[in-house]
Amino acid sequence: MKRLYWTSPELFETEVEVKAIAEAKVTIAPVIFHPDEGGQPADKGAIGQANVCNVEIINGRIVHTLDRTLNDGKYIARVDKQRRLYTASQHTAQHILSGIAEKQFGLGTTGVHIGFERCTVDFDKKIDSETVKELEQQSMEAVALNIPVETVFDDTDVRIRSDSKEIESDVIRVVKIGDYDKSACCGAHLWTTGQIGIIRIFDIESKKKGTRMFFLAGRKALEHSQLETSTLRELRKSAGCSTSELLTIFQKTLGHSKELTKEINRLWSR
Repeated sequence: MKRLYWTSPELFETEVEVKAIAEAKVTIAPVIFHPDEGGQPADKGAIGQANVCNVEIINGRIVHTLDRTLNDGKYIARVDKQRRLYTASQHTAQHILSGIAEKQFGLGTTGVHIGFERCTVDFDKKIDSETVKELEQQSMEAVALNIPVETVFDDTDVRIRSDSKEIESDVIRVVKIGDYDKSACCGAHLWTTGQIGIIRIFDIESKKKGTRMFFLAGRKALEHSQLETSTLRELRKSAGCSTSELLTIFQKTLGHSKELTKEINRLWSR
């Protein structure tokens, strides 16, 4: 099956041959819609006058669920461009982060989730804030270099990350991002790293023996950063201090609050 989102990621509209397989369910050739696969949400869009509600792999076939029935024949298929660019941005950013994490810090990726409010990467070891800082900086260097995101097939010198499920395809597709990452992948990506714009890591949390890292890329990362900046601005205004002084003032205030609570409890216990 020919997946155009692998070889022509900049293509969002093309003519396809539709074959109905059930009520409001069809297969198309070539495939332009990315299915719900590999932690990346399915594309949406339209085929002819029918809206694409879901795309999934069923028994080795990419099946499109529509909001109405379509007869067999040729139609124009249109991918929701903004949705695809969002998920592709997050996915390409994840490959950069996972590649750097493995090569520079010995961190294996064990899980990936691309969400519309936040995205996560799970690593097999514990990491600290300094590692996160360095990982974020190096990922932004990869973005600034505007490296091509290449697709190659049947490369024998490649491994599948431990989080990857079996890729339901008759070929092995490999995504290569310069020297930063080279791994088997079934997802949709951007065609250069510069299109990502920005990668931000917002938090980490312990997950069994490893670490879950929360990140965002592109416009969503900018919006999240702007929210945090706005919150810091209001906190500085309320405390009458600089950003670097906020933590010290907060810790002093929290300590004072605890002492007052102890004193109140002591008085009530009399």
